[in-house]
Amino acid sequence: MRTTLLILAAGFLSAAEGTSIGIWNNQLLVTAPASGDHTLPGGSQRITVDWRDVTLDEAATFLRSATRLNIIVMPSCGERKLTLTVTSMPLASLVRWMGTQTGLSWAYSQEALVFSDKPLEGASVTRLYDVSSLSAQVRDFPGPELAFSSAGDSKGALLQPPTDKADTAQSTEDIADFLRRQLHIQ
Repeated sequence: MRTTLLILAAGFLSAAEGTSIGIWNNQLLVTAPASGDHTLPGGSQRITVDWRDVTLDEAATFLRSATRLNIIVMPSCGERKLTLTVTSMPLASLVRWMGTQTGLSWAYSQEALVFSDKPLEGASVTRLYDVSSLSAQVRDFPGPELAFSSAGDSKGALLQPPTDKADTAQSTEDIADFLRRQLHIQ
């Protein structure tokens, strides 16, 4: 059960570059870049495009008029070509595809969508996650073991006292190490 909860928690965390996981007061301290799909305003707005060998500058001009976003294309990046045909794609996905096709980094920072050939350093967000319920030792209070006797035995049923099994709890450091491995974070 604990492993299932940890895998679910790993799914909620982004494996973005610049993400770090630490421990503070028996809590996970996660720091990640603030920019991304979830911060792009109107990221769920649906866009339809049919671009064939369009420059990034031309694509940005179209997106400015369609979305009313401030879009900045660094001077060294404007002549990169795009070929993309999509129907009713969310804006966040379209921007991600634009970055992939041109080989550029993008971020929504300081009220503008910026395309650059270098990764953009933006603000980061730090959150604390209380994992004490995952790292607390859960005691098992088993009842007595019941078993049927063999056919030749006249006792009928066998009642044995419970065996005391040592439960091992995961430490907060174990949880942090697990998440670092799953998300490939150093």
